[in-house]
Formats: sequence, structure tokens, C-alpha cells
Amino acid sequence: MANQSQIQQCIQGLQRLLSDSDFAADCLNSQDLCQLLSDGDVLCTVLTQLSNGRISNDDGTYSAINSQFMAKSNLKFFVEQCQEEFGMCEDELFEPDDLLTMSNPEKVVSSIHKLVSKSGQVVPKPRRQSNISVEFGMREDELFEPDDLLTMSNPEKVVSSIHKLVSKSGQVVPKPKRQSNISVGGGMMDKIIKEICDHEKALVDKLTKLLLYRQELLGLLSEWSEEFVEVVFRHTEQLYLVHKEFHEKLSALADQGCEQFCMQLPDLYNELAPKLEVYKNYFSDLPTAEEIMKDGFKKTPSLQIQLKLLERHFNNGCTGLGFRALFEAPIRQTTSYLMLFERLQKAAEKDIPDAAPCVGEIVAAMQDFLDKTNEYKKQAEQLAATKEILRQIQQLPTDLGNPTLIGLHLGNDSFKVKTVKSGKVESIICACILTTKQLIVANKPPRKDGQSTYAFNIPVDTIMEVRKCEKTFALELIQNDGDRVTLECLKRSKDLLSLWKKL
Repeated sequence: MANQSQIQQCIQGLQRLLSDSDFAADCLNSQDLCQLLSDGDVLCTVLTQLSNGRISNDDGTYSAINSQFMAKSNLKFFVEQCQEEFGMCEDELFEPDDLLTMSNPEKVVSSIHKLVSKSGQVVPKPRRQSNISVEFGMREDELFEPDDLLTMSNPEKVVSSIHKLVSKSGQVVPKPKRQSNISVGGGMMDKIIKEICDHEKALVDKLTKLLLYRQELLGLLSEWSEEFVEVVFRHTEQLYLVHKEFHEKLSALADQGCEQFCMQLPDLYNELAPKLEVYKNYFSDLPTAEEIMKDGFKKTPSLQIQLKLLERHFNNGCTGLGFRALFEAPIRQTTSYLMLFERLQKAAEKDIPDAAPCVGEIVAAMQDFLDKTNEYKKQAEQLAATKEILRQIQQLPTDLGNPTLIGLHLGNDSFKVKTVKSGKVESIICACILTTKQLIVANKPPRKDGQSTYAFNIPVDTIMEVRKCEKTFALELIQNDGDRVTLECLKRSKDLLSLWKKL
């Protein structure tokens, strides 16, 4: 049975082998630790570290984290390797079902403890050599065996084999590299067109990887709920399909040469333009996805731990693009297209003047697209700001809790608010929030860390006139029912007042 000391030693051994000091740091008992290990991927990664890389999933030996159908296969592979490669006895090892069903977590921890304690004691077997006899025409009897070198039992054979290999220098004709789709002319236009195709291919690859994240996070072993995954990855598949089609058609045009590529670009863009409207929804929903992930990771840290494990798996344990870089790829990469097409236009003006106007159409279309996406992004950020501010106001009427009904946030500041209603004058210091549809006034909390309390609101379309008071640096708002509200600046802040002028 695993005691607390054994559990801590086991966790420390795993942290050392995984080079992750935070791994399982929050685990209090064997059940908590087993939850992190239940898909088998971490355990197989431990095998890779213990064997100095000889046991790996480069050839698909074991399967990705959270692959619901392959967890048992991973665990079976782990147990078999512990017996065959690390000399552990059957009675020292757990059964896959002990971990999958959580029926015997103490046995699991005990087995892993025995394995990680072997760190530094295992002598890895030699890696399998590449097939030199096939590549360089050497016979089997001309080559040494790996043990001839490892055990130094036949150094003469080793030297003889290497001598035969290096003597072939200059006699081996290397295999030709596969040509790219772009014509091999070496001209500037060829290079730019290749850059455009490669840029689009890179985005497709990132979206493909993002879909793999979604697939794994929907697995039976995942702690991410379907609703959580749906919000985070809502537009990923549609973006992937759009850019996959764009890349395929760009590559097909590139095969026809520089002139045809430039001449047919406008038709290709016009064909795909309706599908690019997905970016409107993408940017509109992005702040919500960001907010849900932030809150989800804060409330349930294991969700982020699971994501980090996936990152390590997809990057084969090395430093590479993390989930965040993939998630933001559609935002980051779309801004580069304008620069690429502008370069293509300049090159076309020099090399193929007749095709330059066609590229100019794409430059204009791309500028328009980026202007739209920037506007989508700005509106989404304003909506997120509105939600955040409204969340801080207590006793807000129900109809003002819906950002779509109150409009987009324009600005907020503290003002001395003077109201004149039915001849009665009141003057208080308030927090004022201006949106495209409402002026919301809230009483300031007595403490800095407190919440504001709703006082009143004025629909923007009911404000008949705005008068500027030069002496007091204030604005007087006159409503169509005759009521008046004066906003007097406290610190000579002009932000909200300048916004009112624009409105």
C-alpha cells in the first residue's frame, strides 16, 4: 500500500523525469495523482525519459493524451515495457484496469514509485540503425553489429565497415529533392508567390493542430465539458475549411505560373469572400472564449494542467508552439497578407505590368478585409468592456444586464452629477458609464474595493440638447421631458466630455 511519503517521492520522481516542477503539485493523495495519469500518456513519457529516448512514440508506439479509445492500450504498453525493459516483476506492477477504473490507486502509486526509483540505473539498449545497406549498396556482411561497437568486441569490423562507407564518397548520387509547386525561375515573383502559399499552409497546419486539441479535449478522459470546448473552439473548424480551400486554390494557381496567378487572384478572392465572413463571428465571440477560459482555469486548475500536458505531447516534449499561439493564429497571420500582396504588386509592376492591376484589386480587397476585422475586433473589445463594467455595478435593472440592449462601451469616469427633476436638485459624486445607447450613473462605493450601486440611467436617444458650461467645465444634458443632468469634471478629465461631443 502507498503511504504519504511514497506518494511524495513518486511525485518528485515524476517531476524530475518530466522536467516539470509543477506536475502533480496539488495532488494530496494517490487518487489525485492517478487522475493525472489515467490516460497513460504521462507514464509513457516517463518510459521515454528512463530509456534515454529509445522508447518513444515517434513511430506511434503509444497514443495521444485523452484519446478515449487508446488509454487502455497506453497502459498495457507501459506495463509490458516495465517488465521487458526494466526488469520489474508481475507482482510489482498494476493492471491497466486498476488505473482506468480507479479501483486500486495505491497499487498504481507503488508500481510507479518502484519504476521512477530506477532513474539513472537503466542502461538503454542501442537504437536501431538506419538501413545503410539499402541507401548505399553495402552488403550485410560488410556491416558491423551494434554490439561490436558498444561492447568493443570487434573494433576491427567496425573500422572496416566505416572504411567501406567513406570510400564511397563521390560515388553516391543523392536522390533529387521534390520540387515545390512554384515554377523554378528564381525570380522575385516566384519567391513572393511561394511565401504567400507557405504562409497560408502554415495557418492551415496550425488550425489542423488546434482541431486535434479539440478532439482530445472532447475525449472520455477529459475534464473539459462539451459546452466549454464548444465555446473555445466554436469557429475553428469553419476557419480551417476556409483556409484549407484557399491554400489548395492558391497552390493550383501557382502551378500555372506567375502571370496566371496574378490575373486570376481577384476571381479567387471574390469566390471566397462570403466565407471570410466567419471572421465577424470569430472576433465577436473571441472575448467570451477568453473570459470563459480565464474563469475556468481559475476555478478548476486541472483544466489548464490538462492543456499543458497536451502541449507537451503535441510538441514531443520539446519547446514549440503552445495552445495560445495556435489559438491566436487567425488573428496574427491575417495581418501579414496585406504586406505580402503589396510586395507582389510591386514585383508585378516591374516584371508583368499587365497583371499588376489585378494584384492591386487584391491589395484593396485585403485592406478592406483588415479594416472590417479591426472593426469586428474593436466592437468585441467594447462589448467585453461593457460586460466587465456592468459586472461591477450592484442592483442593476434586468434590462441593463444585457450588453446588446445597452450598446457598446465608449468611456467611463467619475463626475459630480447634479440632477434637476421636477424642480428638485441633487448633487452627488458618481461613476458614469457612457455607451452608444445609455448613460448609466452609479453611486461610488465608500471603500475602494467595494462595488458601485446603480442610481439611474438615461437613454441617449432621449437627450434633446447638450450644453457646455465653460466656467465649471461641465456638460448639461437636457432630456426631451425637461429633466436636466449636469456632469461636472472632478480632475479636469476631458475623456467622457469629448466623447459626448462626438456622440
